[in-house]
Amino acid sequence: MKQREPRWAQLGRFARDRRGGPAVEFALTAPILVLLIMGVIAVGFEVDARIKAREAVRAGAHAVMAGQDDPNIIRQVVLSALEGSSDGYAAAVMEEFRCGSTVVEADDACSGGGTSQRYFVISLAAPAGVAYIDAPAISARIEVRIT
Repeated sequence: MKQREPRWAQLGRFARDRRGGPAVEFALTAPILVLLIMGVIAVGFEVDARIKAREAVRAGAHAVMAGQDDPNIIRQVVLSALEGSSDGYAAAVMEEFRCGSTVVEADDACSGGGTSQRYFVISLAAPAGVAYIDAPAISARIEVRIT
């Protein structure tokens, strides 16, 4: 009959055993790597949403420069430029008349004797898309002067 080893001898043999070391290292580093990858993916989605918002506002500006002056149609152009993902986005198109940097009524004359300039201010906003990142809302804005 084989004699049993003392407990301290079993513990020493267990401490010297190196099998399974890589599995333990992987178990310790895997959660960190997964979180890092999730963060990179989240940032990628946010950057993509910001680029789409900027391009949609530019599409509205191009419509204005092509002669479109109906704010509702310009707003539809902006929303349709989002490639079908316009959920949660709010587009606004405002027509303004300015003398320099002062907003005036359409028929008002400028104090310096000049004429007021016509502007379209196109803006687009949406809440940030990723819940686990405290990111600011996505927004884009552009002003187009009509001469």
